[in-house]
Amino acid sequence: MFRDMTIMLILGILLGGCVMNIINNNRGVIVFPYSFLKDNLNFAPQNYIDEEQILIYNDSFVVKGLNNISKIGVAGTGSMRPVIHKNHTIIYKKHPRIDDLKIGDMLMFNNYEGTNILHRVIEMGIDKNGWYVKTKGDSNNVNDIDIIRQKDINGVVVGIIY
Repeated sequence: MFRDMTIMLILGILLGGCVMNIINNNRGVIVFPYSFLKDNLNFAPQNYIDEEQILIYNDSFVVKGLNNISKIGVAGTGSMRPVIHKNHTIIYKKHPRIDDLKIGDMLMFNNYEGTNILHRVIEMGIDKNGWYVKTKGDSNNVNDIDIIRQKDINGVVVGIIY
């Protein structure tokens, strides 16, 4: 029993939360929270902050050179677990240029109901109505139904304070 628990703990650390999804899945199917674990696609966000921009002091830190930055606390629906949990603080760049966005970035946007959502970009394109992105919560089993336009985007995540 102890050996099995140890193996599960090690697997949990190595797989970054996948074990919890195995345990909680009634069908016994492994549900990976990150799309890059399948289809050989990389959905990691891009780096918006270079190491040289971060100044660390005894009682604080400063990120230099970022404009139009804000912060918000996460309400915590669980859709972005294991990366983001309730009460984490998100640092975001307000109204980013669409040319700067990449697949894998985490966006804050208004959905069709006007609710502010934080999900990851999984697709970008242009259709008859112009530029768009599609998103998905990391722990959600399905993609979001919304097609997000530039006017819907409130910000792109540049940092998470745990």
